[in-house]
Amino acid sequence: MGRLYVDIRKDLDDPLKRYMIKGKENEIGKWRYVRQRGGPKKPIVQSKDNRGDNKELTDEEIIDWRKRYKEDFPNTVIDIDAYSGINQGKEGACSFVAFLNMIHLAGRDELFKSKWITVKRSWKGMWKKLTTDGICAAEDIADMLDRVNGANILGDFSLPLGYFPIRSRNNRENNFNIQIAGDTFEETIENIQTKIEGLLKQGIPVEINYAEHSRVAVGFNDTYLLFADSWGDDYYEQSADGSDTNAAGFSTVQKDAVYAYAREIAYFNKKSKFEEDMLKNLKIANVEETREKPRRSGRKRTPVKKYVASNLKF
Repeated sequence: MGRLYVDIRKDLDDPLKRYMIKGKENEIGKWRYVRQRGGPKKPIVQSKDNRGDNKELTDEEIIDWRKRYKEDFPNTVIDIDAYSGINQGKEGACSFVAFLNMIHLAGRDELFKSKWITVKRSWKGMWKKLTTDGICAAEDIADMLDRVNGANILGDFSLPLGYFPIRSRNNRENNFNIQIAGDTFEETIENIQTKIEGLLKQGIPVEINYAEHSRVAVGFNDTYLLFADSWGDDYYEQSADGSDTNAAGFSTVQKDAVYAYAREIAYFNKKSKFEEDMLKNLKIANVEETREKPRRSGRKRTPVKKYVASNLKF
């Protein structure tokens, strides 16, 4: 394993890694200070103080909501009707649950140590391994990823996973990753939009940490981002300020606010043909040919050759 993901985000607080030092470019610069002037209003964080209307949805209402999503977000990177993610319920596990949902949506189920249907049913057992005295104080996606690695509850995702810190933890989160930092806050927002929507255009789901809630972006239009969320398929809730609506397993949020105040993102790079072929061969290697039990015989029989990893060429 390489560096901790938390350390990657902490680079944006390191004074020695500022892009400009005393008017000169820093070769190891990772961040740039951008004063947050202009842009959309800072969102109210997910809390009881921002809860609006909520209710349980009927089957007919779920169908209607998902039909609307397909009409409003024709470029969605997943099958809307097929989505049935993990419901985090009252657990404060959004970054972890969103990560599990993203693994499945990105077609990376080989990272699980059991089948997806089992993961959905038993994810709380995995979650408890990340907690201390029943409490997980994961500060962000980076912290959650390090805890997952430390608990060894998933396969090695270090190569396919892309982790991208957008803004710093400290300094009022005003230090921005040099790869998206612009001369102004508005320009920075535009660069963040280009980064996230560029991934979505490639068919890549993106976990976004925004307004103290992490979820998986799967589509966008001119005004909103569509998220595969983690509150169950039969639930509806709209924030009191009207900026965030959750219904039928998905949520829609005004995208300019998301881009302005997103803290970090994570995503899986698309599988190469080599990866696809390798995984296909590994699946074959785990399957033994079935054969009938041979009859007793006095003569020597040639054993049936089984498929094992050593028989395969990659």
